[in-house]
Amino acid sequence: MYKLNLELPDWIDNFLADYPAVISSMETQMSFVLDLTERNIREKTGGPFGASVFEKESGKLVSVGVNVVVGQNCSAAHAEMMALMLAQKKIGHYDLGAVSYTHLTLPTICSV
Repeated sequence: MYKLNLELPDWIDNFLADYPAVISSMETQMSFVLDLTERNIREKTGGPFGASVFEKESGKLVSVGVNVVVGQNCSAAHAEMMALMLAQKKIGHYDLGAVSYTHLTLPTICSV
């Protein structure tokens, strides 16, 4: 049997502890994702890409993702894909648009 286990870097939990669970404005969400991306670069845990999934109306953070393609040896482990897959796990459904759930946004950034 084949298994695929993808993980975000160990520093993610500590990073998230420094931020509120709700970030209402799109500008602040983008700043959050930029901080996430720059931390991934500093930690040398992946490429210069970050993403997050937020509830559109409340600004509640649902999930985050950073590029871990090289470290995980998986070409699908892009920041956006990681954030979306983790949101699906958290919500408990593979189709984020089909479930009775609030609308979501996916702010994403590349920092070079």
